[in-house]
Amino acid sequence: MWVEQPLTQVALGWPWLVYLGGVATAGAYAIYTVGLRSVPASVAGVASLLEPLTATILGVTLFGERLGATGVVGALLLVTGLGLLLADRD
Repeated sequence: MWVEQPLTQVALGWPWLVYLGGVATAGAYAIYTVGLRSVPASVAGVASLLEPLTATILGVTLFGERLGATGVVGALLLVTGLGLLLADRD
């Protein structure tokens, strides 16, 4: 059976879809790529490794998401690895 309500939802959702795809995703990756051109590879590597950790911390602090034991262990391993990487530079 065909109803009009889904069509209304699709029509209302198009601006959000364009925003999320065009601005939030494509724009963010464009800025990220431009930024990677002007930094050394070692800094870019550290920055790219910190991205998922930053997203996790923001999710926990701003949105009240729960971080399980494996998530905590993973975050500690990532921070430890980055610490060792940065300590090796000295």
